[in-house]
Amino acid sequence: MAFSEQFIDEQTAHDEFKRILTSLPGYERLTDSQIVEGISLFQSWSLRQANWRAERAHQEGFLSTASNRSSVLAHSEGRQYVPRKPTPSRGSVALTNKGSKPVSFPAGSTFLGANQLPYQLTDDAVVPAGAVAIFEVCQWEDARYSFTVEETRPFYEITLDRSDSVQVGQLEVRVSGEVWKMHPRLMNTNGTSRAYDEFYSPLDEIGIRFGNGTFGRMPKGGDSVVIYAKVTRGETELLAGQELRYLSGSLDTNVGLVEASTYTPIVGGKPQEDIEEIRRNALYYPLYDEQLTWRDDYAFQIRRQWPEVVWVNVWGEQEQEQASGMSLDNIGKIFISAYAPERPGLLEEITTHLEEPISREYQAVEPNPKPFMVRLKGRIVRSLPKERIENEVRKLLERYYGKDSRDRRTSVKLKDFYRLLNATGYFEEGENEEGDFIIELFGDTSSNGLDDLPYLDWQLSDINVGYEQWDG
Repeated sequence: MAFSEQFIDEQTAHDEFKRILTSLPGYERLTDSQIVEGISLFQSWSLRQANWRAERAHQEGFLSTASNRSSVLAHSEGRQYVPRKPTPSRGSVALTNKGSKPVSFPAGSTFLGANQLPYQLTDDAVVPAGAVAIFEVCQWEDARYSFTVEETRPFYEITLDRSDSVQVGQLEVRVSGEVWKMHPRLMNTNGTSRAYDEFYSPLDEIGIRFGNGTFGRMPKGGDSVVIYAKVTRGETELLAGQELRYLSGSLDTNVGLVEASTYTPIVGGKPQEDIEEIRRNALYYPLYDEQLTWRDDYAFQIRRQWPEVVWVNVWGEQEQEQASGMSLDNIGKIFISAYAPERPGLLEEITTHLEEPISREYQAVEPNPKPFMVRLKGRIVRSLPKERIENEVRKLLERYYGKDSRDRRTSVKLKDFYRLLNATGYFEEGENEEGDFIIELFGDTSSNGLDDLPYLDWQLSDINVGYEQWDG
């Protein structure tokens, strides 16, 4: 029986309440009166409203139908799913040394942009005397949170404020000065392991949970816990050529002689997952559980941990040997190829940070870009604006075949282009007018299914939409 079928309907409730009311002493004479009718109607409406609220509350009990953010987060926490953290915008800065001595900046040195956001160097930087040097920065800001353990107890928890939690991108936990490591679900730990787990509460608070003395060590009452966090605003933008003001990080006395400005736009950050992403990922999360064991599907975890990736492919020794022949070097290797237009060096970071299973190792394979060209001639009816149709066609092709598109198709076939453009309806016949188009592909559109990255090159492509018939 469906949940809604457990309630009586409005008319039945009205009639039943009227029967009960008129059976009471003193109400027999009011059986057909307006007052009894009105009270019965009011009570049936009240019951209907209660039924609606009960059914709505029942829907919140299922992850797939819950609509309140707190309900979705509660279900996600019950599945031990932690939403993807925000990632910072990235770009390059130019440091100009006006002095006669080299100036050094350690990684994490902070500059303030014109948008009043902090930007940190990702690596150590040395600017030679009288020279200009280019370095990468991220929109990071350091934050420090201090706590004292109230008592020694199993699974002791600490949470950050809601306003801070949505901006936390990275965490480092120190207990009484010692670094503790994050172990999902406290797996692969024992009673002496300095380990903690992360969780995300229904109150939008990110938290850490320590062990119980069997799975992970318990911090003692009175211990100090310091959480060092990197926080970010996620998706932000700072244009090239903008002046930056040095804030902190370097002990060099000559930092005042260095001028800083953005060399490239600083863009590409991603906010924390929205509620629909959290719902969808939490539904499938039990299949993966951070273990990468379900059909060895690495793509899900790579896209979740590095949302900048727009294309990724992972294959093993069998597929590699089919492409390049037998080799002892391929034994036990997992090959990873990924493309992130906003982060050229991300592939190396992915292979470095993925936990290697026993008897396996990762090998980064740079994508093999394979540009191809499109020539489109189209005829549309005169009631359609030509410029708008051309732009819509370009947007459509860019979405499915552009190099930087997240929806880019892995295979390039001429029939798919015809099917895609026919579905737009732009080239259909009108009253006393004909619509039609012809499309041609040039270049190598094949793919080995491994590291090949075919994409549409607009520089040599030609999109021509008009009202007149063409030859051929």
